[in-house]
Amino acid sequence: MIYLFTTPGCLNCPPAKKLLEAEHIPAIMVDASRPEGLLHARKFKVSQVPCIVMTNNEGGEVKRFSGIEDIRTHYSALHV
Repeated sequence: MIYLFTTPGCLNCPPAKKLLEAEHIPAIMVDASRPEGLLHARKFKVSQVPCIVMTNNEGGEVKRFSGIEDIRTHYSALHV
């Protein structure tokens, strides 16, 4: 699974979402400002948005990209 953690006030979150959409990369959008999103963000120790977390079938983290520049640089690794 691929998760994209965002918040409403994040200026770099919309470009990260658009990049995933343009590349047809399916991701679960997680609003880290909402209670359930915050719990999910804490689970993966997300401290910056936008943040992409990739997990294996067991739910364990396998890759992470934090910040728009990191996402732009490494988005090709998201194709699964």
